[in-house]
Amino acid sequence: MDDFLTAELARRWVLGIQRGLERMDKVLGYLGLPDDGLGLRLVVGGTNGKGSTCTFLDSMLRRAGYRTGHYTSPHIYSAQERIQVDGRNADPALLQQAITDTATAEAACNVTLTGFEWITVVGARCLSLARVQVSILEVGLGGRLDAVNALAPQLTVLTPVDLDHCDILGNALEDIVSEKTPLFRRGLPGVVAAQSPQAAALIARDLEALGPAPLWVAGRDFQARRDQDGLFSYRQGDAGVDRVRLGLRGRFQVTNASAALAALGLSVQQGLLPALPTRALEEGLAMASKAGRLQVLPFGGKQIILDAGHNGHAAAALTEALLEEALVPDAVLTGLLATKEPAPVLDQLARLGAALNFCPIPDHAHHAPEALVAGLPAGVRGAAHQDPVEAFQRLLADPAVETLLCFGSHYLLGALCRGVPGLREAAGLCID
Repeated sequence: MDDFLTAELARRWVLGIQRGLERMDKVLGYLGLPDDGLGLRLVVGGTNGKGSTCTFLDSMLRRAGYRTGHYTSPHIYSAQERIQVDGRNADPALLQQAITDTATAEAACNVTLTGFEWITVVGARCLSLARVQVSILEVGLGGRLDAVNALAPQLTVLTPVDLDHCDILGNALEDIVSEKTPLFRRGLPGVVAAQSPQAAALIARDLEALGPAPLWVAGRDFQARRDQDGLFSYRQGDAGVDRVRLGLRGRFQVTNASAALAALGLSVQQGLLPALPTRALEEGLAMASKAGRLQVLPFGGKQIILDAGHNGHAAAALTEALLEEALVPDAVLTGLLATKEPAPVLDQLARLGAALNFCPIPDHAHHAPEALVAGLPAGVRGAAHQDPVEAFQRLLADPAVETLLCFGSHYLLGALCRGVPGLREAAGLCID
């Protein structure tokens, strides 16, 4: 199943991005989606923090006794990671039925779905067959014309918005925001996570134009903090959680955890969910886990840090977290996709004081390692490698390297998990 799903996704990826929701609407309509079997639909969009916010939502709802569906992207090792039921990869038999049903719908509607459209329909159909009570649906790179938007959110969460995928969404923050805010529906509830001042102003402008709706905004309607001992607290009116150690590391997770809590609180206020036990919320926050999100693990007698961040905003958040938690690596292994601006990433990683080792990202357009070395700030040590797996193994064998950070994208981590024996299992990436 894994081989077929991953191969079919790759085969369709050559169709590229074909903007518009017409194909999605036809195929989903044929399958009776999104109304059949998806339960409450929570859609999470934004630039950074989407995956972590979805993970917190899924973990808290499962602790409260709900059968959850979780659709996410991209994957690290296997496309099966994108479609989960109750915190595990979906049952292969349900997945096979969803693939068959999607093929039938494509033929009946006389359309060919792109790669992301196809995996989104397969995911939605699989969650429908599993009869989940709540579907947590992560938007891809956009919003307005993203395939997930065709699943008609009943509540929308917008995580921090910043410049990214500028080749598709536009080069100005205003362009990016204008692509994200159409995820909100007129009159339906929504949550806005903590934003930069510029992004917050643009989002407020767009949502005011959309018209009145139940809306909770970070800092105005709910507050969160992380104390010096690393414990997290959240308040919304008289409700909240106090001094919980989040399962996902890093100060930046305060934004994501608080947005997830606000989404559940607003769902309760609007009658979409009954009241949720505080203990379930606290346990869900503490038990949340996700591969490739500042993931620290022992491997080969060393300490390995895996992080799938891929832009300047993510590099800044990661660097701050590593410095704060005294997890400064001795070496960094990284590669950058060709669509990413190198300077913001390099400037942040340089603050760690470690040697920066650059490698290709197999099967994806990327910046040449030699060019990245040449672009380093003065005084920063750098080296170029021609193969990510060989570079990893060389650094792992270096007695001067006790802690190794691997950063740059899901695709780079995927290449390492495929090529380094035992790393996939250590990271908890299981396939069925």
